[in-house]
Amino acid sequence: MQKLEKTVPLFQLIQWKHALKLEMFGMKSRGGSVYARIKKTFGWSGNREKIYEKLCDFLDKEDWTRE
Repeated sequence: MQKLEKTVPLFQLIQWKHALKLEMFGMKSRGGSVYARIKKTFGWSGNREKIYEKLCDFLDKEDWTRE
């Protein structure tokens, strides 16, 4: 988690979660696919629904409190 925390802030992960949900409903963005960005960052594979589920699980299971 330490490496990911330094490269991708929590607010960015939450933003990706909501942007991916919109992509699943057919909305497109100018800057490229959020789906592709998430897959590249985490090294995950699967369709949009599976990636969305993995991202939601990751956000729910991770301890985001600062020490």
